Amino acid sequence: MRYQKLVATFVVASVLTNTMAQTQSSRSLGRGYSKKLIDQEKQFDQLKKSNGETYGNKEVSVEIAVGKMVDINLDNNNRSLEIKTWDEQKVKISTVVYFDGAMSKLSSESWFDKLNIKTKLLGNSLRIKTDALNTANYNNSGNSISNNSSQDVVEVYSVDGKYIKSEPAKRKVVTIYIPKDNKVNLESKYADVAISDYLKKLTADITNGSLELENVNTLMLRSKYSNVSINEVQNGEIDFINGKLNIGTLGEVELDTKYSTIEIASAKKLQFKSTNDEYDIEEATNVEGTKNYGSFRINKLIESIQMDGTNADVRIKNISNEVKSIWFDNKYADLRLPLKNIKNFTFNYEGTYSTIYKGFTIGDNNESRISTGDVGSSKINGIVGSGNGLNVNIKCQNCTLDLK
Repeated sequence: MRYQKLVATFVVASVLTNTMAQTQSSRSLGRGYSKKLIDQEKQFDQLKKSNGETYGNKEVSVEIAVGKMVDINLDNNNRSLEIKTWDEQKVKISTVVYFDGAMSKLSSESWFDKLNIKTKLLGNSLRIKTDALNTANYNNSGNSISNNSSQDVVEVYSVDGKYIKSEPAKRKVVTIYIPKDNKVNLESKYADVAISDYLKKLTADITNGSLELENVNTLMLRSKYSNVSINEVQNGEIDFINGKLNIGTLGEVELDTKYSTIEIASAKKLQFKSTNDEYDIEEATNVEGTKNYGSFRINKLIESIQMDGTNADVRIKNISNEVKSIWFDNKYADLRLPLKNIKNFTFNYEGTYSTIYKGFTIGDNNESRISTGDVGSSKINGIVGSGNGLNVNIKCQNCTLDLK
C-alpha cells in the first residue's frame, strides 16, 4: 500500500512539473530540463518495497584519464544522460544502483558491466557506450515478464549483482563529466540528454529523444523526431527534421529544417533552408535563406533579409532604421512589412496578379491599394523621401503585400 501511494504521489508530481515547464517563456532555455532531472533524482534516492522496507543503494563511478586531443565518443540508447564539463583532464562516469539488501561489495566496474555501461580507450578516441538492458527479464519463478524502457524503471539486483526485478520509478540518470575543451561526438536514441556548462565542440546525432545544451562554441547537429533546446551557440550547422528547436542566442549558424517548429530569441547571422516549418524569431540582424511552405516571423529586423521560396508567408513586425536591404523572391504568399515608418527608401516591385496595401507615396502614386495584372502592369518602382538608406526589392507572384 505504501509503495502504491509513493508511485501515485510521483505521478501527480510529474504531471504538475510538466505542466509548469510548458508555461515557461521560450527564452528560458538550457536550464529547466536538467534542473528538473536533478530534483527528481534527489527526491527518489531510495526505492520502497511493497512492505515498506528500503532497498540498499550506492553511487558507482569510474574515472579515465584522457589527453586534450582525445575525442569523447558517446553512444547512448534509451538511458537518460546528464553531461557536465570541468577543467580536469579526465572523464568520470557515475550512476546509482539499487539492490535488495543492506550492502553490496561488488566493484564499480562489475556494476557497470551489469548495467551495460562500457568504456574503451583506443588511441585518440574514448568510446562510452550506455545501452539499455534487455527488454525481457524473468520473475522469481523463471517465467519471462515484460519490462518497460530502462528510462521508466529502476533495476533491482541482489547484493552480488544478480538481477531480481524492475521497479517503476523516475528516470534513472547516468552522469558523465568530460573536459570542456575536448571534442565530443554524441549519438543518442530514445533518450533525454542534458549538457550543462560550456562545451567547445560538439557533434550530435539525436533520434526520438531530447537534447538540452547550455553553451556550445561549434555545433554540428542532426536531429529527427526530437526536441532540442540550446541556450547559446556561436557557429555550426543544424539539420533538423520533425521536432521543436528552441535557441536563445545564435551566432553564425546554418539551418536545414523540415516539418518543425523553430524558435530563436536572438540571431546574429542566420542562413537557412526550410520546408514546411514555422519560424518565430524575436530579433535578427542578418537573415538569408530559402523558405518553401510554412511561415516565417521576425519581431525585429536589425540589418538585412534576403529570402526566396514558394508558399511561404513572411511577417516582420518591426524594421530598424539601420536596415539596409530587404529582398524577397516569392509566390503564392502573404508578406507583411511595416514600411510606413521608414522615411527614406527605394522601392522596386515586380509580380503579376498581386495586391499591395501601402501607407506611403511613390512619385505621384498615393493610392493605399494597388492591384497588379499581367506582365504589362506588374511593376512598381519609385523613391520614398530621399531614397537613401534602405533598398526594398520584392518579386512576388500571386501575393498579398501589407506594407503599412
